[in-house]
Amino acid sequence: VSTSAKRNALGVQLLSRTLHSQVFRNVSFPSPPSSYVQISRDHLAMHGLDPAQGSVLPDTGFQLPPLQGSNLLEHFHRIGSHAAQPWLNLGKSFASGEIPPKPDNWEIQSGWTKYQFLPDGSNMLTFDVETMPNYHPYPVLACAASLNSWYVWISPWLLGHSDSPQYLIPFGDPTIPRVIVGHNVSYDRGRILEEYNVVSTKNRFIDTMALHVAVKGISSHQRPAWMKYRKSKQTELEQQQEAIEAVVELLATVMAESLSHTPEVDLSLKRWEDLTSANSLADVAKLHCGIDMDKQTRSDFMTSTPKEILNNIADYLDYCSTDVSVTHQVYATALPDFLTACPHPVSFGGILTMGSSFLTVNEEWDAYLARAEKVYRDLEEGVQNKLKKLAEDARLLMDGKKEEWKDDAESVEKDPWLCQLDWTPDNARARVKKAKMKASKPPPVLWPKWYWDATKPKKAMPSGTLEITVRNRIAPILLRLSWFGWPLFHSREHGWTFRVPSNASFKTRLSPLSFYDPTDDKLAEATLSGGFVFYKLPHKDGEKANVGSPLGKSFIKFAQDGTMKSPGDEAKEALDMNALCSYWISARDRILNQMVVWQDAKNKLGLPKFSSDEDNGKKWGIILPQVITMGTVTRRAIEKTWLTASNAKKNRVGSELKAMVRAPEGYAIVGADVDSEELWISSCMGDAQFGLHGATAIGWMTLEGTKAAGTDLHSKTASILGISRDQAKVFNYSRIYGAGMRHAILLLLQSNASMLPEIAQKLAENLYASTKGKNTHRTDIFERKFWFGGTESYLFNKLEEIALSDKPQTPALGCGVTYALSKEYLPAEFGSDYMPSRVNWVVQSSGVDYLHLLIVSMDHLISKYNINARYLISVHDELRYLVAEEDKYRTALALQIANLWTRSLFAYKLGMDDLPQGVAFFSAVDIDKVLRKEVDMPCVTPSQPIPIPPGESLDIFGVLAKTNGGSLWKDGRAMAANEEGPFQGTLESYAEPDCLKHRSASAAFLSAQATTDFGEVKGLAQQVYGRPFVGGMRSPSSHRRKKSPIGSGEGFDWSETVERILRP
Repeated sequence: VSTSAKRNALGVQLLSRTLHSQVFRNVSFPSPPSSYVQISRDHLAMHGLDPAQGSVLPDTGFQLPPLQGSNLLEHFHRIGSHAAQPWLNLGKSFASGEIPPKPDNWEIQSGWTKYQFLPDGSNMLTFDVETMPNYHPYPVLACAASLNSWYVWISPWLLGHSDSPQYLIPFGDPTIPRVIVGHNVSYDRGRILEEYNVVSTKNRFIDTMALHVAVKGISSHQRPAWMKYRKSKQTELEQQQEAIEAVVELLATVMAESLSHTPEVDLSLKRWEDLTSANSLADVAKLHCGIDMDKQTRSDFMTSTPKEILNNIADYLDYCSTDVSVTHQVYATALPDFLTACPHPVSFGGILTMGSSFLTVNEEWDAYLARAEKVYRDLEEGVQNKLKKLAEDARLLMDGKKEEWKDDAESVEKDPWLCQLDWTPDNARARVKKAKMKASKPPPVLWPKWYWDATKPKKAMPSGTLEITVRNRIAPILLRLSWFGWPLFHSREHGWTFRVPSNASFKTRLSPLSFYDPTDDKLAEATLSGGFVFYKLPHKDGEKANVGSPLGKSFIKFAQDGTMKSPGDEAKEALDMNALCSYWISARDRILNQMVVWQDAKNKLGLPKFSSDEDNGKKWGIILPQVITMGTVTRRAIEKTWLTASNAKKNRVGSELKAMVRAPEGYAIVGADVDSEELWISSCMGDAQFGLHGATAIGWMTLEGTKAAGTDLHSKTASILGISRDQAKVFNYSRIYGAGMRHAILLLLQSNASMLPEIAQKLAENLYASTKGKNTHRTDIFERKFWFGGTESYLFNKLEEIALSDKPQTPALGCGVTYALSKEYLPAEFGSDYMPSRVNWVVQSSGVDYLHLLIVSMDHLISKYNINARYLISVHDELRYLVAEEDKYRTALALQIANLWTRSLFAYKLGMDDLPQGVAFFSAVDIDKVLRKEVDMPCVTPSQPIPIPPGESLDIFGVLAKTNGGSLWKDGRAMAANEEGPFQGTLESYAEPDCLKHRSASAAFLSAQATTDFGEVKGLAQQVYGRPFVGGMRSPSSHRRKKSPIGSGEGFDWSETVERILRP
C-alpha cells in the first residue's frame, strides 16, 4: 500500500501516474484557484468531513490498450463510430430512401415470396410479424420491405401444410450486415430463425418506438396532463369538423386543410402536448407523419381461428404491409431526429448492441416453472382451505334455520365483522341451474347471500363450490382483522377503514371520515348516531389514496409489529402466503409465456450437444428478451420480465428466475455492477463547479465516506432521521432523482404507523435543510434561483442548471432532452415545468450514457483482442457477457479497462483531468455459471431448495493476477507501450467540446451555495453586482401557491425508481 500516492487538495487519492499518463493523454485543464479550494475545505469542515481522513488504496498501474486517438474524447468518438458502422450508414441510407409501392396481389404460399421492384438491396428492411397468441407464440405471417422489393412470409401451419406451428422466419446468411427496422422490433426479432444462436448474427435492429421515446416521448409525470389535453383537443377537432360540414364545400375544404397535421408548422407556436404522444404505432404515426391508422384488424389475430384468418388472408397481408409502410415513414423522420438529439456515435452503437441480447437456459427452466407453480398452488390452497373453514363456521350460524335465525340476528348485528356481511336468507337450490329432479325433492337449503355470492359458478368448477381467496373482499372480515385493536370495515368510497368509538382515548394523525356514497349508509349512520368514528387505513401515497386490500404485501410489516391483528393464525398465514408468492403472482404470466426455442435437429443453436447416453432429458435453449432499447424519456431500456426481476430471496417463490439463465458447457457468464453509478455521476457534476473531485460534501462522502466512520451519505441521513442505514438509502436515492419533501414525509409515516404528521414534517424539513439546503426562490441574486447551505446544494444547483438550460444535454455524450421536457415548449409558470422529471432526466440519462460507453468500450476490446465473448444482457447498472471459458479472465480485464475509460470520460467532460482511484475500477467482476446479482448468493427460495454453488469474484488485483499482469492477448504476452497501427473508426462530425463550461465563474457564487446564512448570500451578491439586495428568500412580488402544482412529483410513485436501485 502506497502512502505517497497522488492526492488532490482535498485528500482524494487519484489514479497512479502510470494510468493517468495513458488515460488523460494530451489534456491539462487549469487548476482551480486557491480560493475555490479554501471554500471547499470550509464547506467540508462545516459538514463534519475531514480531508485528512481520506482512504489509502493500493497504487494500481499496468499497461492499457492504446487510445484510438490523440486523447480520450477522440478515442470514444472513433470506437463509437466503429461500433456503429456499417449499420449507421445503412440506416441513414434507408431513412432517406423510399420503399416501393405495395403489390396489387399476394401469392399465397408457404415461406418467403419476393415481389421485386428493382434488383438486389435486401440488407435494409422494415419488418413486421403477426402472431396468434391464443394458439402459440410463433409467427403466422410477416411482411418486409426494402428500397427495392416487398417480401411476404406465410407459416406452413396457417396454410394447413403442417400440424406443427413451430416455424421461425429465416433471413439468410447471418454474416451479412443488415439493418432491420420495426416498431417494438424486439418482438419481431424473437421470430427470426438465425437470432436463436449462441454466435451473434450481423443483423442489427432499430426500433421506431425507441427512437420516438428518446426524441418525443412523454414522462410518467406528464402522461395524465397529456391524456386530458388529447381528449379536449379531440373534442375540439370534432366540433370544428361539424362546423366545417355545415358550410359551403369550398370553405369546408379550406378549413379542413387548415386543421390537418402539417409537419412544417412553426414548432415555436406549439405546446408540449402537441409534440409528444403515446408509444403505439398509431399514435406515433399520427404525431410524426400525420397518418391516421385503423388498428382494429389487429384484434382479429387475438380472437379469430386460423381458418378465419386464412379465409381473408389477402386482407390481413394488406394490414401487415400497411404497418410496414407506415413504420418506414415514421423511421424516415424519427432516425434523423434521434441522430440530431443524440449525435455521439456511442449512443447509436450502444443501442445496436443492446438490441441483440439473448439468454441461454437448460432443462432446469422447465423444472423451475413446475416447482414455482406447485409451491404457489400448495400455499394458496392451504390459505383458501382455512378461509373456507372460516366461511363455513360463519354460515353454520344460520344453517338453514330461518325462524331461529331471526331470533338470533341481533347477536350478529353486534359483531363488528359479521354485521358487514349480507345475511339475507337465499335458496341455494334456486340458484343452481335446473337439473333432472328426483321424485322426492329434498328440502330447500338456505344460505346467507354473502355465502352464496362466494359460490357463484366458475369455469371448471361444479355449481355451489365455495371459492374464497385472499383477494376476496370478505377475506379480511372472515379473518376478523383489526387495526390497533379496532375492527376493519370496508367502504365503497374510502376503501378499507377502521372503526373507533368516539369516546375512546385514541390519538391518530388520520382525519375522521364522512360517507356520501349510498352503499356506505350503514357506516354513515354509525358515524352520525352510532357513536363511532372511522379512519382510513394508511396508504403509501397518502390520505387521498384508498387501501384496496389489507392483505397486500405493504401491510406485512404491520402484521409483524402487531399494529394489525387477527384472533387466529389464519391472517398471518394469508399475509405470509401473499409475501411468499407476491413476486410469482405478479410475474407468473410473463414468465410462463417466455418463448424458449430448444435446440433440436431442426433448430441448431450452436449450443453443446448431449450424446444419447448423456441425454436423460437434458437440453439447451435460447430466450430472446423483448427489450425496448430506449423505453423511457431518459433512454433507459425496459423489458417486462428480465429487467424487472428481483434477485433470489429465501421468502419469495420464483424469485430465482435470473439464476435459471445458465452458461452452457465451455462458457461462463462474466459481468459487473457499476458501484453507486448515478450517485457518483450526480455528485461529480456538483464537484465540477470547483474543478476538483470531492470538493462538495456529497462528492466527498461518495468518494471517501465510510460506513465505519459514519461519514457516508446513507449513515448521515440515518443519523438525521433516526432510522437504519438501509432505510436511509430509500430517502437518499429518491431525493437525488428529484422527489420532494412530501415524499420523505410519506416514507416516514409509512415506516411508522404511530408517527404524528408534525413529527414527520419536522424530520423531513431537517433532512432537506441539511442535504438539499434552502432555496432563494429569487432570480435577481446571482441571476437564478439556487439552493444553499446543504451537503447537496452544489449538486442540485448543477442538475437544475442543466435541466433549465435552453437545450439540456447530458455532460458525457451530449444527448438532448425529449421535446416534451424542453424548456422551449413548457409553460414558464411555477408548477407546470415538470422539474422533478427534468432533474431525473439529467441523472438517469447520464446513467444511460455510462452504460452505452461501457458497452461500446467492450465491443472495441472484444473485437481488437479477439475475445470470444458476446453481450448477454444489461439490467440498468449491471452488465453481463457470455464468454468462452478460456477467455473469461480476459473479459474480466476488458470490463475493468472499459470502466476506467468510462469514468475518466465523465471526469474529462466535466472539466477534471484526473480520476479518483477509488472509482476507477469495478469493486468486483463476477465470473459465474448462472445469472445472479452476487456470485455467493445461494439462490435458495421456497421453490429452489438446493443452493447453487458459488462463482468467482475478482477485484482489479485478482484480475491482473489472472491475466499475466494485465494482458488482453490470448497468449498472455505483454501489452505494448507504443502499439503501432491505424486507429479504428473515424472522426467524422467530431467537434471539440467546452469541458470547462461546468466550472463556476466566481468564488462568490461558490461561497453563496455553501453558507447557511441568507444575509451572507445577499452580501456576496452585492460584492459581485455592486448594489445591495433587500428582502427575504422570496421576491416580494411572488405568491406561493397553496395548491400542489402539476409536475411537482407529488402524485408520482417514486418507489419503482428507488426499488430498481436498491434491488438486493
